Amino acid sequence: AAPAAAAAPAAAAPPAEAAVEVEPGEGEYSLEQLTDKRTWEKLDIKATERETYLPEAVFQQLFDMPKAEFAKLPKWKKDNLKKKHDLF
Repeated sequence: AAPAAAAAPAAAAPPAEAAVEVEPGEGEYSLEQLTDKRTWEKLDIKATERETYLPEAVFQQLFDMPKAEFAKLPKWKKDNLKKKHDLF
C-alpha cells in the first residue's frame, strides 16, 4: 500500500520535479534533463552515469537509498533500477 500512496503525489507533480522540489546544484540535473537524450548528450554526460548527476534528495526518492549505498550494489541490480527510471 505504501508504494501506491507514494506514487500518487509523483503523478500529480510536474515530471521535472519528481515530487521532490529540489533545485539542482552545481553539476546536478533534474530527472527530466537526464532522461531526455538530446539534453544529456548536449551536457556531455556519460550515458552510463546519468543517475550520479541527480540531486541527492531526488536520487533517494527514486532509488529508496543514498547514492553511496547504490554504488555498492552489483552492476546488474543497479542496471535494473536505472531501467525503471529511464536512466539506462
